[in-house]
Amino acid sequence: MKKDLLLTLGVTIATLAVSLAAIRIFVPQLLGVAPDLRMVELDERVPPFYENVFDTKSEKHADGYLYNDPITVVRAPPLYPDLVEAGPNDVLGFRNRSVPNVADIIAIGDSQTYGNNAPLEGNWPSWMRKTIAGKRPVVYAMATGGWGAVQYLEMFRHAMRFQPSVVIVAFYSGNDSLDSFQAAYNIEQWSYLRVDPSLDKTAMSSIVVPKAAADLWPVQFRDGLKTVFTPGRRLVSNDTSNSAVRVGYKIMAEVARTIAAEASGKTKVIMTIIPTKELVYAPRLEQEKIAVPPRFSRLIQAETANIQALSASLKGLANVIIVDVVAPLQRAALGSERLYPDNDSGHPVEGGYKIIGDAVAETATPLIPESPHGLVAVMDESRQHYQLYLVIDGDLWDISDTKVLEANGWTGDEQPMTVMEHDLARLRRRGPLSSVDPARFGPSVNQARPNARTQAPNP
Repeated sequence: MKKDLLLTLGVTIATLAVSLAAIRIFVPQLLGVAPDLRMVELDERVPPFYENVFDTKSEKHADGYLYNDPITVVRAPPLYPDLVEAGPNDVLGFRNRSVPNVADIIAIGDSQTYGNNAPLEGNWPSWMRKTIAGKRPVVYAMATGGWGAVQYLEMFRHAMRFQPSVVIVAFYSGNDSLDSFQAAYNIEQWSYLRVDPSLDKTAMSSIVVPKAAADLWPVQFRDGLKTVFTPGRRLVSNDTSNSAVRVGYKIMAEVARTIAAEASGKTKVIMTIIPTKELVYAPRLEQEKIAVPPRFSRLIQAETANIQALSASLKGLANVIIVDVVAPLQRAALGSERLYPDNDSGHPVEGGYKIIGDAVAETATPLIPESPHGLVAVMDESRQHYQLYLVIDGDLWDISDTKVLEANGWTGDEQPMTVMEHDLARLRRRGPLSSVDPARFGPSVNQARPNARTQAPNP
């Protein structure tokens, strides 16, 4: 009897051991596996993350530079080298030297914002940064050539992850209408932006872009400044007698309304409309009494009307401020400074980008909070706990022990200012404060508090 019991127990244990071994080999998830040993099957719907970020296999667009993309139509290559008129592109394919964790200002646009014809430091987001350098803003550009309003909306939604104080959306009247129509009416994800259900993507089939050689109009001004206009090419995207162009401008307005509605109260949105080279020089052509071809006149009339209509639709949108860059560009064009190259490119050179950057900076500057100064506190999401810091002239020290504050002359009656973690991002972190030097770390440094938010509890 006893032998039978022991035999049964032995067989049971052996069977269990074999079963557990089989499970461990063939279906280990049933027994639980350490997180770093678990395997995830490759799913074509979820591309491998690092292969996607450091992409070298994507299908090239027809221009040989951009990559095709199922959501944004095209995207720029990541880690592109730093050349005179392109690059450097960061790991996301945007023209920046690095990707920040947070940013004060995000600039969204197409090649006019990317900065074709100029080095990185010469595009308008860079000029804007220089103009407001006193506040040391972190500026990040999310722009790619060939994009339109639909892509701006997609990038705006990603941009909010950077917790910006300001997002700048720069439309371009030279081709955004058709780029916007093409994206909305060809990509299912953007079907809700098809503001005219009676149309489909075939509406663009009637678009005829004039051949370059037949459209070139070289001009030399009295002071010797030269350039080449392409009015026929730009008229194609502004002739609202074509349904695709007309609806394209409506999509631009709808995107603007959507961005305004989705912007948080902590983020202000600046919108501007960059004009064509032809519209920039129109007043000078008139001033110098240079006869213009009929297609040029039609372009100026149509583009002016389109910009006015789009600007009118932007007015009154919550959280949106409109910046006019047409007038300052036209004023600058009356002078001798070169704004555009002497060929048929419609992209500015550094002088033109500076005009745009300075105009935007004037509006953006007061929207950027000053760097914190003195004793500050960052609350956690529950607003139940806070971390104290001491900020002096751009240097930040962690306060992990309030006894150090007391040794530096702080009494505990001082009220630190509550700031966001974002506000500390541009500061130089010096680690925990352990030094006792009241002249340097005492309450006197707390006298200037230019970016006061709300008061935090006493330390």
